Amino acid sequence: MATPSPYQYHVDDMSLFAIDKVMEVTCDEARCVDWCIQVGLIDKAKTCPACSLPMRLSLVRKRWRCCRRKQHAEGKEISLSMLTSSFFTEAKIKICTAVCLLAAWCMRLPQANAAELAGVSEDTVQYWYACCRSTCSKELLKSEFKIGGAGKIVEIDETSLAKKSRSTAEGGITRSFGCLVAWNGALAGGSDGLCLGRIPKSVKEVGSSSH
Repeated sequence: MATPSPYQYHVDDMSLFAIDKVMEVTCDEARCVDWCIQVGLIDKAKTCPACSLPMRLSLVRKRWRCCRRKQHAEGKEISLSMLTSSFFTEAKIKICTAVCLLAAWCMRLPQANAAELAGVSEDTVQYWYACCRSTCSKELLKSEFKIGGAGKIVEIDETSLAKKSRSTAEGGITRSFGCLVAWNGALAGGSDGLCLGRIPKSVKEVGSSSH
């Protein structure tokens, strides 16, 4: 069985992805970490690599810990970063700042606006925007799913992807997706008030195949 992508969101509660909710949680680091856990950006549980038993999460230290020294070959406590195998693995900034920039990228905010929103330099925004584009490209290119449908045009316009357009003979609605792609679908943000929302399954399953 394939290992789920670390970029797959939990979409049971779509209200968590509303732009006002996302901006609310980015005001506090602890609340933002909790939000990331709820939506699947950070693991809810972690297994100790030494004894295969559940580890405990320290939100203060942002680390997973296993203190069962007697069950570890070297007799030492095992500690892993809370961000291990997550979208934020290499993050050098606060999680709330990273989420703010992630939301800004999904909303296609200009880098200057995103820098002002998150309170960081434009160089930091440029780095995170590039990271988002790279993640989108890699996940999209290794996934295979159908998008579009009768009367619709699907346009993927990312600097690291070739521009593609799919349409039907009848023409239809044009929509561009700034998307993070999960292994089972796409997560997108647009100008309609949603941030990091999921493209409906019915949209993915019809139309031309894009990968």
